[in-house]
Amino acid sequence: MSEYEIFSSDEEYEPELPSRKKQQKEKRVKVKTESSSSNFFKEVFSLNYLSITLSVFSVLFTMLMGFIPLVSATRATYQAVGAFFFLGFGFALAGLVLEAVKMAINKKVQFNVNLVFVITALVLSAVVLFI
Repeated sequence: MSEYEIFSSDEEYEPELPSRKKQQKEKRVKVKTESSSSNFFKEVFSLNYLSITLSVFSVLFTMLMGFIPLVSATRATYQAVGAFFFLGFGFALAGLVLEAVKMAINKKVQFNVNLVFVITALVLSAVVLFI
């Protein structure tokens, strides 16, 4: 049987349109795949978790500050250590300021895990500088 026999000239072929439910499901699936990765970054860089993110960056720069002099002890190395200390301490201090702002917005002083992590990062960067 050829295609000429299946569709005669008096019949018109009308393609079947997808139902609304299928279209809605496809849209939902697309939204889930796009928003699942973007929601993580939205939460990490929101005001609630930004101090933790800054503290993590501070700890990373503090680790670099501690390990660079092990490679070589030149003047440029110590300048890099100074720059990493400035960045690490600055990130930790910015996290501490954000925690203070959150406490001021909520109008109550609350000692939470975020504050402990920020203070730990601040102390760690100061201690590694003097070692």
